[in-house]
Amino acid sequence: MKRIFYFLLLTTLLALPAMAQKADVTDAPVITVTEQGPGYTVTVNGDGLLSVQVITSPEPGIESWVTYGVIADVQVNDTYSIDVQRNDVDNYRCLVKATAQADGKQVSELVVHEFTVVKFTPVPEPSILFTETDDGLEINVLGQGPVSCDISINGENIGRVGLPFFLERQDTELNIEVWATAEGNGLDLMPSGAYATYVLAPRLVADPPEFYVEYEFDRVVVGAYSIYPEGVVHMFFDDQEVDNPIALSRAYDEDNEYTLLAYVDVPGMQRSEMACFTVLVQALPREITATPIISYEEVLPADGSNYVLVTITPSEEDDAQIFYRYQVVDYGYSEYSDWMLYDGGPLCFTVFGRYQIEAYAIAENKEQSETVVLMFEVREPTAIQLYDFEEDGIFYKITADDKVSVCSETAVFNTYGGVVTIPTTVTHNGETYMVNGIADNAFRDCTGLTGVNIGAYVTTIGDCAFQGCTSLTRVTLGDYVTTLGKRAFADCSALADVKMGSGMRDIGEFAFSGCSALTSVTCKAATPPYLFHKRCFDCYSIATLHVYPAVLDSYRSTTIFWSQFSSIVAEDNVAPAAGDANGDGQMNISDVTTLINMLLKGN
Repeated sequence: MKRIFYFLLLTTLLALPAMAQKADVTDAPVITVTEQGPGYTVTVNGDGLLSVQVITSPEPGIESWVTYGVIADVQVNDTYSIDVQRNDVDNYRCLVKATAQADGKQVSELVVHEFTVVKFTPVPEPSILFTETDDGLEINVLGQGPVSCDISINGENIGRVGLPFFLERQDTELNIEVWATAEGNGLDLMPSGAYATYVLAPRLVADPPEFYVEYEFDRVVVGAYSIYPEGVVHMFFDDQEVDNPIALSRAYDEDNEYTLLAYVDVPGMQRSEMACFTVLVQALPREITATPIISYEEVLPADGSNYVLVTITPSEEDDAQIFYRYQVVDYGYSEYSDWMLYDGGPLCFTVFGRYQIEAYAIAENKEQSETVVLMFEVREPTAIQLYDFEEDGIFYKITADDKVSVCSETAVFNTYGGVVTIPTTVTHNGETYMVNGIADNAFRDCTGLTGVNIGAYVTTIGDCAFQGCTSLTRVTLGDYVTTLGKRAFADCSALADVKMGSGMRDIGEFAFSGCSALTSVTCKAATPPYLFHKRCFDCYSIATLHVYPAVLDSYRSTTIFWSQFSSIVAEDNVAPAAGDANGDGQMNISDVTTLINMLLKGN
């Protein structure tokens, strides 16, 4: 045992000088410029953090409306790309400057690349040609290089068309708008456009008649009319000309669908096309079935196997069939079940959750009743023991042969109050267990909990573990805590200060949502922990994030939501010290003791 002690102490002390070695110089970044139609694409590749500045300026002796100056001044990781656009006024210069800095290395030498952005040469405006014939209008475009044509007819855009494009005459006047573009040939050419309009007169054909419907109690009247006062409308049913309007009788028990045809003759115009109209003549309504009644009974046996019995009864005067369906509404409305025939017995629901059930009745020779709706809930038992044993007022769940998690006494929560100290180990019935976790819901809704001291061996904090602890004001998580579950500290409205250790890796969704008083967040982790949702925190605009100076840029530029903090500052006392095994910010004999205990426990 003494040999292990001296070996660990020597290893800890020898680790310190290694931090003072001089870092290498980062390789210089590579700047690449690629020409493309609208302009140029500048790409900078390097190792680690890139500092890139792109500056444009006119060529000597040129002054124009083009705005010159710094168009990009950024810091990104590994690669950066920007498009520099051409103009049709003049050439101008572009200067790109870049350095790189990899982790643990010095800044590279400055790389400078200069190139000229060549202006566009305008393409001559294309010509739009309209050629009208007896049948319609031909539209074509002549121009330099590839040409295109977009057309709008009576305000409706029909989009890009092939050329030449032929448009047939219609029954109404057509107002045609044409947009044409000539692309030219070559990257240095600026496309040009042209616009023209044309009015195409309608063909002299009568518009077809319109139908109308009038509903009466025992019949439906269908007629047709023309927009031309002098026009004569002819209407047909079953290939026979009929009176206009025509009365269609309604029957009981059966809907009927009829199809009618009509055209109009107008002096001096061609006869209209045949118009077609389909009308549904619904059956005469019968008496409506009486609405059923839904009731339920909540059954709460002593053994906790709660269930709900639902009964559906028709009215006394109806010998009706009843149909029902239901859905679960716990997490937003799910899909309904299929409609099912109710057999007269009570329906038993045993799965915990909130439900919505619907039912209707239908009797012979009657219409279907109204659909009735009922909400009910199958509640979870109010007192289910969650723990395996209790010591000193703390409840534990055995998770392995020698490990336990802190949990709640029952599913009702609200077990703990005051200041709770979670030990590193706990002994029960002669067995010693390492306390390495805080279970889901362990301290949930413990509104009297004012403080918690978390043992050194705790590595995970479960879902909703401290949710709703409204009297909790500050929390410190040791360096061994690696994972926070979803909503772990959600709705802790008095929580103002959170400190996370160097081992933190994953923070669940909404972990600190609803913490409206949170103004200080400290994270000792050298790599920004993964945030599973952008609302892991709600305090981005009011809280200050404290991190290790060497990783400040990592937190500011990370894409996993840390960069949303409006204030991110570096503090030297946040740095995880080499050899600080127990996370107390000092290196002494207690760190060696902690390492020995970890080895003996198999960690």
